[in-house]
Amino acid sequence: MARNLRAEVCVGAAIFHGSRLLLLRRRDDLAAFPGSWDIPGGHVEEGESIVHALRREVAEETGLSIRVGTPFQAGLFEYPARRGRPIPTVEIDFLCTPRARVRPRLNPAEHTEFAWVAREKASRYPAPAFLRRIVQSAFSATRENLG
Repeated sequence: MARNLRAEVCVGAAIFHGSRLLLLRRRDDLAAFPGSWDIPGGHVEEGESIVHALRREVAEETGLSIRVGTPFQAGLFEYPARRGRPIPTVEIDFLCTPRARVRPRLNPAEHTEFAWVAREKASRYPAPAFLRRIVQSAFSATRENLG
């Protein structure tokens, strides 16, 4: 018998400046994926559209305004819970570009560093396997969309 899966919805922004992808380093004291490198994004709030959530999360985490492009992947993962079982989470990731050439302003409550990373150097930024797959998918999607 099929089970009804209740899941949270998250969005992620693979923000490219030329051929480089913006990665953010999560604080070491965060409950979820401490110290790992990730793309900007987060949870979709009740009643919020996916695109609005993506723009809001990017602005909160980086101070950047973005152009939202095409979705390049979606996946299911388990988001660590503070107590109890992990939370099933569906993440939809989009290719994006910054609207202006500005330096990201990180939210110190969430991230400690940022880097604009070339494809060949992405593996140097530690992250859980599913986050590494998102980064590689983003680089592959930009190659496909740029021809």
